Amino acid sequence: MELPPMPFAPAMPESLVINLAARTDIGRERAKNDDTVLLVDRDKGEFQIERFMGVQRGHPAGVAVAVLDGMGGARGGNIASHLAAQTIGQILLDGGQLASPDELGARVLHSLKRAGARIRRERLQPGLGEMGTTATLCALMDSKLVIGQVGDSRAYLWRAGHVTQITRDQTLATLLVERGQLAPEEVATFEDGHIILQALGTEEEIHVDLTSVQVHRDDVLLVCSDGLSGMIDDNAISQVLTEVTDPDLACQRLIELANNAGGHDNISCVVAHLSGALLEETQEVTIEPEKLILPSELIIEEPVDELPPVAAEPPPKGILAWLWRLLGLQRSS
Repeated sequence: MELPPMPFAPAMPESLVINLAARTDIGRERAKNDDTVLLVDRDKGEFQIERFMGVQRGHPAGVAVAVLDGMGGARGGNIASHLAAQTIGQILLDGGQLASPDELGARVLHSLKRAGARIRRERLQPGLGEMGTTATLCALMDSKLVIGQVGDSRAYLWRAGHVTQITRDQTLATLLVERGQLAPEEVATFEDGHIILQALGTEEEIHVDLTSVQVHRDDVLLVCSDGLSGMIDDNAISQVLTEVTDPDLACQRLIELANNAGGHDNISCVVAHLSGALLEETQEVTIEPEKLILPSELIIEEPVDELPPVAAEPPPKGILAWLWRLLGLQRSS
């Protein structure tokens, strides 16, 4: 006997769902906003800059988000971060399909290097000679999150009520802690905690910390500038991401907390909830980023236009001058 037709087709589980939002705020003490936030959707072949929100569904060929914190005087910071976002967005869209997370990692690395080269070129313009920007770029392919890090913006991953910082600050304070010359509890009051070791556009050669993390179902990714992470601690961040499930409301709440704590800098954040059948359920809370070492054949080596040398930023006075000369330190805005 022929069965009657079903009244509706059964819903197929989404392979990957990324519910995300981004906000940026000038803070309470700055005259302008030098931060830029970026979303790149390779499935749609588009990228967005500044505030965005919505749900990305399906099996993305590569979704990426980034926070860039510009620096360099009255004009330069916002220009540097915006130029970097445009360059990263375009390069992540170019070049056809990516077959593996390693190929995505190579594209992330290349996009950051090209962004730095573009900023260096624009530094030749009057008034822009000191500009540069940090960059924390997170790109997702299947269940692998690839992170490219330059400077001291941050990425966190929330899982099962706990938050873990998955980037390493490229700062003088972090370096001294790793060398045992500064106690972790002294970082918050360290006089030169604002000094970063490198930024896009300030040097011809940059070292990108390239890492990867396996993400699980119901993980939450937070990418933010130091205007947020410098004002509220990890416990406050974890509490917000635990209690506020709407990404846009979470962004609003995090920015509100940073402003209430003083709002000394521009504040930017991207919050992305990850779900879907593609992702495995959480088995353990521990999150350990792994260094991503790319096969040599995947590294993109395009010639970078020769640029004349750029005048270095004046070194700080006192006992840190030798470190400045040795490491090429940069001051964040």
